Amino acid sequence: MPTAFQNLTTGEALEPLGQPLRSIIKTLPCSPSAHMTTKAAFSSTFVANYADGAKAVIQIRDSRINTALVGLAHGKLGNVVPLVCAVTATKSLFAYGMPFIDGSRWEPLCETSLKDDISIAAHLGSLLSNLKLDLPSDEVLVLSNGMPDLENAALLQSCIERLLSRAQNLKKLPLTLCHADLHSWNIIIDNSTPRNIAGLIDWESITLLTLWYERIPNFDSIAVINRQLVDYPEDDTAVPIALAFWESLTAHITSSEIKAAVVDSMCIGLILGQGVPEPKMAQNTLARLDWLENIYKPLCKS
Repeated sequence: MPTAFQNLTTGEALEPLGQPLRSIIKTLPCSPSAHMTTKAAFSSTFVANYADGAKAVIQIRDSRINTALVGLAHGKLGNVVPLVCAVTATKSLFAYGMPFIDGSRWEPLCETSLKDDISIAAHLGSLLSNLKLDLPSDEVLVLSNGMPDLENAALLQSCIERLLSRAQNLKKLPLTLCHADLHSWNIIIDNSTPRNIAGLIDWESITLLTLWYERIPNFDSIAVINRQLVDYPEDDTAVPIALAFWESLTAHITSSEIKAAVVDSMCIGLILGQGVPEPKMAQNTLARLDWLENIYKPLCKS
């Protein structure tokens, strides 16, 4: 009887490893061994090492992954988006297999040079711009989760009201495949010079929303150093990284009005993604929204 992954023994969790995964790796697995890489609230992830040298990622979960949308993203970006296939698991509720991507997690402003970070940010913006669909978003209810309750967000009230007044602008943007959990640890980089993105992983939250309505977190959390829940933007590092991202994200957008709507999408996505922050974080949220608008709004006129 399938059960929540937290209740599984190690042997039960590794049950899917022995299955043929021809759709994600070129050879049949044989004599697999595995080690756990991450354990999250609703899933556990293992890297399976096979005797013939092949590797695959196996994830056991309590919820489904929309493999159709992941497949669509793969079709647009190629192997940067690992194909995900469901595998049979009698013990866990759901299990999925996907290719292993060689590389390291991006740690901007830490493990990589500023030149590398600028290159990676530009590559990221280009990739995300290619996730646009030839479909209008005017029928998409962008506030389906609801803006935070103003009574519980006194410090952010005027900001939220301002964003609500601009929410209709998002209908001007194209419908887009949104990762919805795109932070630096879900970005795998290679060892080339300059560094490039080898893979975008963890697509379990993929959804259809407007361009750069990435709810968790937002690009400033990549470009800006955060210490103990407080942002510390450095102009000589954060600004060039943010500009490189913006230039590639909006390279094919000529309308100032549409560019401004992208900024609105960023800000609304940030608020909806985190909900009402704790009081000690609310001030940083205001600073983060101000930073986004101060950096990107002037660029909408160019």
